[in-house]
Amino acid sequence: MDELEKLKENDEFNALYEEDVVRNKLINTARVEGIEEGVEKGKSEEKINIAKKLLNLNISKEDIMKSTGLSLEEINHLLETI
Repeated sequence: MDELEKLKENDEFNALYEEDVVRNKLINTARVEGIEEGVEKGKSEEKINIAKKLLNLNISKEDIMKSTGLSLEEINHLLETI
């Protein structure tokens, strides 16, 4: 019987191996979720930056809403920060 077969029969080894697999899956899931959150945050920030530029060009709030998907409340808030 070779070493690999011996390890496969070792309950403690199998338990540790399964814990490691689960841990790695959780880490990978968290990594993917973090990347997705970062992408969404970047998209949101870009919409805000575009809206600010449009506001500075005196583009109507309605057109900005259509162009960026931001709400009137969000645009009004931006106006307070410009």
